[in-house]
Amino acid sequence: MTESSPEAFESDQPSESFADLFPGPEDWVALQGGKPRVFRNPTHPDSVWLVSHVYEEQTNAQQRFQNGLIVPTLPPGSEIPTSRLGITRRNFEGKTIQRDIVIPSFMLRAVHGDTCNVRSSSIGGDAYRKIRSQQEYESFIDNLRLRGFQEIRFGLAKEGFKLTPYQEIKPPKPLNPGQ
Repeated sequence: MTESSPEAFESDQPSESFADLFPGPEDWVALQGGKPRVFRNPTHPDSVWLVSHVYEEQTNAQQRFQNGLIVPTLPPGSEIPTSRLGITRRNFEGKTIQRDIVIPSFMLRAVHGDTCNVRSSSIGGDAYRKIRSQQEYESFIDNLRLRGFQEIRFGLAKEGFKLTPYQEIKPPKPLNPGQ
């Protein structure tokens, strides 16, 4: 795994576009079980963001809440520190494929979630909050809405990757679609 700014990928890897390196839902699942959600307080944009490692791509509770960490993180600033990762997964035809993807480093659980949680506990700090159920997750999202938080989504722009704040936080997906 390597880390650098989005601009470095353009110059280091001219044959790859940002779209080629952008992870799809299947890539997030293969990487760490799913894509985390990111929240911030728009009245204090430089204050700590919250990264939720509850994976809504999963429809069963054990997989959705396999980690459940809520990781406080500092906003990345004007340049988004990224991690480039090689993953192996199956495609829709069942064939094994290998892909290189780039994600914001703070969304990578192995680097910025689990490790920081252990470090915080080992130096006498509190362990990070963990969400273990759908009811707890829905309460967490409702609380963020009541406090005026925004959701931030990782996406693509002409010049590279971007983090876009949305005015509304989307509701949590139900565990079993159709309920």
